[in-house]
Amino acid sequence: GTTSYSEIKVVKNVTNGKGISIYPVPTTGNTINFAGITDYKNNNLTLRNAGGIILFSTSLSKASVELPSLATGVYFVRVINKVSGEATNLRFVKI
Repeated sequence: GTTSYSEIKVVKNVTNGKGISIYPVPTTGNTINFAGITDYKNNNLTLRNAGGIILFSTSLSKASVELPSLATGVYFVRVINKVSGEATNLRFVKI
C-alpha cells in the first residue's frame, strides 16, 4: 500500500490570554466593552450560545461592540487575533 500524510495545522487556544477582558459582566444591555486589546482591527469576535451555535460574528474596530438583542443567559465570546491566530475565550452573562 501507500502512505499519505495530511497537512499539519497548528491551533493556538489561549484562555483569557494577554489579559483580554470584557465588561460589564453581568449586564442588562447589549453592548460589551473590551480591555487588553491594543490593535482592534486585527481581531475577530464570535458570540456563541451555551449550545455552541454562533449567534454573531464581526471584526473589531473599536473598544466596544453592540450585540444583537439577546435573551437572558450565558454566552461565550471568542476573540481571535488574525495575525497570531491566538484565541481568547470569555464568558458573557446577560441578565
